[in-house]
Amino acid sequence: MIPSSLYPLVTALLSNILAQVLKTVVYYYRTGKWDFHWVIASGGFPSSHSSTVTALSLSIGIQEGFDSAIFAVTTIFSFIVMYDACHVRYYSGKNIELTQQLVKDLREMTGLHFDDPIYQEKLKNVLGHKFVEVIGGFVVGLAVPLILDSKAVNDCLDKIRPYIQHDGGDIELLGVDEFNVVYVSFKGACQGCMMASEDFSGGIKELLLEEVPNIRDVVLVG
Repeated sequence: MIPSSLYPLVTALLSNILAQVLKTVVYYYRTGKWDFHWVIASGGFPSSHSSTVTALSLSIGIQEGFDSAIFAVTTIFSFIVMYDACHVRYYSGKNIELTQQLVKDLREMTGLHFDDPIYQEKLKNVLGHKFVEVIGGFVVGLAVPLILDSKAVNDCLDKIRPYIQHDGGDIELLGVDEFNVVYVSFKGACQGCMMASEDFSGGIKELLLEEVPNIRDVVLVG
């Protein structure tokens, strides 16, 4: 289980890695060729910058509260990074691409030779992202913290489940909302049982809140 203090860092790094890996998959889907250079390349779908800062902001909001000052800071930081990715960096890359094409055309049309070493430098012309690539990264960044939270809750429920199943019942995770409130329900013999409700309030809920420090509340449905 991820320590609470490392939760924002881990979610941000995982989102970055996932986005970079997905670039390779998307490139293969578009071209039919594997190019593992995309694992470390800038540009492409989805934006790893966007996914990283989105996951960071969401995990901070989950952990510290969406009304906290640190969440406001990380959100503004995220908007700046995403704006930069699809505007400043994107058009910087386009300017490099245009300049390289002009130099190439001059060489072919006039036979000029450019001896200055600067013309021999290999520059990246894919620096930023299209808007849809930034949105793709945003979606990845939203998904990772929520998936990690759901997994942590499920792992905790797996510790409890054998004892409940021994009495003919079970407990099911219905979901975790954007405010990190967990929704569960009893199944089998535990449904409608008064003792089960007492066990939930006195044991299961407390255990979940203790074992998964990021969650804010646990609600029994049904």
